[in-house]
Amino acid sequence: MHPVTGKRKKLLKLSGSFLSVIKFISDSAETINMVSKDSRRFLQSDSDEIPNSLRKISKVARSDEFSHSCLGFPRLVKESNEKRSASLLSDDAADLSSSSAPRWIVIWMTVLRI
Repeated sequence: MHPVTGKRKKLLKLSGSFLSVIKFISDSAETINMVSKDSRRFLQSDSDEIPNSLRKISKVARSDEFSHSCLGFPRLVKESNEKRSASLLSDDAADLSSSSAPRWIVIWMTVLRI
């Protein structure tokens, strides 16, 4: 493979990961904004009815998938650091793509190069 072709492929992968992270951040900001507004309205009102957005956030926080994602992050950081120290020339993105970690963690790890 020509060196320029390899660099081009890496650049395309990185830009794809970067765009995914931007979308993730944008979606997260919208969610935080909505939950924040609903929380403020709920706390300022006399209503006992909990807004649906707060119920959904609570449901997500209690889910097994979310718990496993949060617990898997430190393990993934440790694995990544061990692989990097074993070979500084290895491609971390390829190592992470074969990981069992959730996609959003793999994207963050790739972009942040942890």
